[in-house]
This record gives sequence, C-alpha cells and structure tokens, in this order.
Amino acid sequence: MDLEDLNHLGQKFTLYHSNGETMSRIDRALISEDWENTWGTPSLWFLPRDVSDYCPLILKVGVTDWGPKPFRFNNHWIENRNFKKVVEDLWVLQGEVAWMGVVLKNKLKKLKGGLREWNKGVWMLGC
Repeated sequence: MDLEDLNHLGQKFTLYHSNGETMSRIDRALISEDWENTWGTPSLWFLPRDVSDYCPLILKVGVTDWGPKPFRFNNHWIENRNFKKVVEDLWVLQGEVAWMGVVLKNKLKKLKGGLREWNKGVWMLGC
C-alpha cells in the first residue's frame, strides 16, 4: 500500500505496562504519498500519559514556528500598587559593565522575564 510510518516526537514509548518495567511503541501513524501531497508533511507527537497505560498521540499538520512570543505590556499592571517597585528592583539588580547598547538589551530582556513571572504570581494570588 506504500504507507510511510511517521517519525515521532515527544515520549519514546506509547504503552507503559502496569509492572513499571515493560514499555512498548505499539501505536503508529501511517500515511500515503497522496495524503502527504494533499495535506503536507505532518508531525506525530507522543504526549505524556496521565491515567491510562497508553500515551495520547497528536498528529499535527502545517505547524508553523512563529518564533518566540512577543512581549505584551498589560495596561492593568500600572494599576497594581507594587508594579513600579517591581520594575525598579528588576532594573537595578542588573549591574553589568559593557557597551551601553548591550547593557540596555540585557536589562530589557531580564525585565521582560521578570514581569512575566511577576504577572503569573499576581494573578495566582488574585491581587
């Protein structure tokens, strides 16, 4: 039938036996050349298992890597009474000596990461 077994990403096995020692790759995805010409080259993901002994599989087609997510400033951050202090602390912590363009780039990068972490913490606390 000229079917191709897709290479997979993620977990190595799809079945973990209850004894904890035996693992198998019994699940597969097979596609034909016609299918690939119509839909494009897919990627097959073996996801981590949860309750079952089997791992779920996801077949993704047309996955586009858009690169890293852009930083988004949230206007509601300004309304938080701790925001200014958080920014000042993150900015001052970085005392590197280099060309000013590099220093600014590194400060902004660390500020971005720090604000993302702060935002997660603020929303988890419900503040």
